[in-house]
Amino acid sequence: CVGAQSNTANDPSNSGFPLVAILTGCTTTLTLAKTASSTVAVGGNISYGLTVTNTGSAATTGTITVVDTLAAGTTYVSGTGAGWTCTNAGQTVTCTRTTAIAAATSAPVITIVATATGASCPGPISNTAVVSGGGETNTANNTSGTTSTTVTGCVTNLTLAKTASSTVAVGGNITYTLTATNTGNTATTGTITVVDTLMAGTTY
Repeated sequence: CVGAQSNTANDPSNSGFPLVAILTGCTTTLTLAKTASSTVAVGGNISYGLTVTNTGSAATTGTITVVDTLAAGTTYVSGTGAGWTCTNAGQTVTCTRTTAIAAATSAPVITIVATATGASCPGPISNTAVVSGGGETNTANNTSGTTSTTVTGCVTNLTLAKTASSTVAVGGNITYTLTATNTGNTATTGTITVVDTLMAGTTY
């Protein structure tokens, strides 16, 4: 958005130097589009694609930063993208670049991979990301849309183990110990009920 007049014949001062014309209205505006895997099995990976676009009339300047906070129940695997440097601190993934994005141009896609653990059940897994920097003046549209990933393979499986006193004298007490275990990959919900029908000849 900065131009120079190369024809000095139009210079009223006849200085012999080109005139420099400063163009007004030059802006940098960043937007962020995000995609995600539509479904994921427990223990599988979700792939997120993040595309930063400069919809303004001037190239970006300085550092551009994308921050993606992964949902609870997912764990970070990797973050890559040509010209981007990605790091993570817990659930927060930060990707930066200093290479300018020209006006009306998109940067290379950032790919973030995360694993869906059993804690993500029953889903869905929702996620958004935010872009900032680059010398932009309009920050009202820096947040991506929300993605939603359906989690499959969520299983709750209850087992029950029981032990009892090995011997008892007539009139004595028998101790029963019952242990319920969830061997599935998903936490239980609601009320869990154990029913033990005592045999004839014993009293509660």
